[in-house]
Amino acid sequence: MKKNILLLDEDTQVLKALKRSLRKLKDQYNVFHAQSAKEALAQLDQDVIDVLITEVRLINSDSELFLRSFIKRHPSAARIVLTGYTAIDAIFKFAGLAHQLLAKPWSDQMLIETIQRADLISRMLSDNRLKQTLNLIENFPSIPSVYMELTEKLKSSEVSMEEIGAVIIRDPSLTIKLLQIVNSPYYGLPMPVTDPQKAVNLLGLDIVKGFALSSGIFKQYENTSITGLHIDNLWQHSLKSANIVRQIAKQEHLGKTIEETSFIASLLHDVGKIIIASNLPNEHKEICNREASDGLPGWQAEQTVLGVSHSEIGAYLLGLWGLPLTIVKAVQEHHRPNVDEHTKIDQTVLVHVANAIEKASVTPSKDPVADLNAEVISRLHLGESIAKFHNNDIIHGDITTSNMILMDDKIHFIDFGLGEKNSEIEAKGVDLHVLMEAIESTHSKYSNCFDYVLEGYKNEL
Repeated sequence: MKKNILLLDEDTQVLKALKRSLRKLKDQYNVFHAQSAKEALAQLDQDVIDVLITEVRLINSDSELFLRSFIKRHPSAARIVLTGYTAIDAIFKFAGLAHQLLAKPWSDQMLIETIQRADLISRMLSDNRLKQTLNLIENFPSIPSVYMELTEKLKSSEVSMEEIGAVIIRDPSLTIKLLQIVNSPYYGLPMPVTDPQKAVNLLGLDIVKGFALSSGIFKQYENTSITGLHIDNLWQHSLKSANIVRQIAKQEHLGKTIEETSFIASLLHDVGKIIIASNLPNEHKEICNREASDGLPGWQAEQTVLGVSHSEIGAYLLGLWGLPLTIVKAVQEHHRPNVDEHTKIDQTVLVHVANAIEKASVTPSKDPVADLNAEVISRLHLGESIAKFHNNDIIHGDITTSNMILMDDKIHFIDFGLGEKNSEIEAKGVDLHVLMEAIESTHSKYSNCFDYVLEGYKNEL
């Protein structure tokens, strides 16, 4: 059965050009068009729309109302916005309303690939009710302390790209939105960008400032605790898992691209938990009850209640927002990698392994292998590496320096709202030896706060 695309533009020539671009999809899609919001609304009354393609020039206050009306009527539809504007406010005004931004003039290939990608992501979830709920999400909960720090830094004329990247990577919402923007077809980059530092460098501080300060992109909670879920704790787990990913990638000589992509995928692998807790509160409560009463792992309790787990939900939304498919797939399969697809160590395998190792490090009696796909681990001969990392002092924190992250060969201090901070280790980027001297001087004071080491660089210290 064919799906339906609705084109909305006041310019007849633009509509004709769009139709020509979509001729290759004629066997998969019916293409309808409208030149005004009124015509489009009439079309919505007749057909279920799967993809909306509209132009930002149309979106004055009245047309923005149309777009919101469209979202309410067809929440499962993919929303693609074309724009010829380069103004920051024009871009970020629709960062929540549009799933994808395309720059004008567009290329036929880029437009077709964007539609095909939307279809691929749509098939990740079969539950239309759940899909509709997720498609209505315009923003993502941000950690208030990190968001406030970023906005303060952006007010400074002396702030560096490095400092901004180091702050952004500490917050899932900021990381996701930055990668969504830089990877949107609007910028037409030849390769996906997975490093927030590179994203900041590519976009420039003006764009980053616009995206961070635009109202409506981020919703903040007065505290970071949602019933049954603490975002700070979840993000600490994600950061630690990401650092383990980097260590394994270095040890296995997998190359910078896999290391970088896997690191970000690991940072974001549990965002589905936040989505469930903040957007499906009743279901989240039932999931927590199932975990407690039936002794089920969280992802299995989620499947019992929702039919899918946080893995699929997080991957769906990241995919919808345009993050690279390697990240989407790693998030989707981080509990259950597809055995047939992983014949070598890739991003999905790394995130799968690191997640289990980090969880086992919190419970020393727990064997990380118990949570892993035995066939994948055996085929890729990862058993020895897993045992090494699980038993390593680095994982269990003999050097108690958690809350650190390596970026561009410099160490950055990660504050998770611990309160009092020592100014010497409130890092921008500092030399490893200088940092360790500072840590030694405050070790007894902070020994209960730091539970992880500097990303496997023990020997360098």
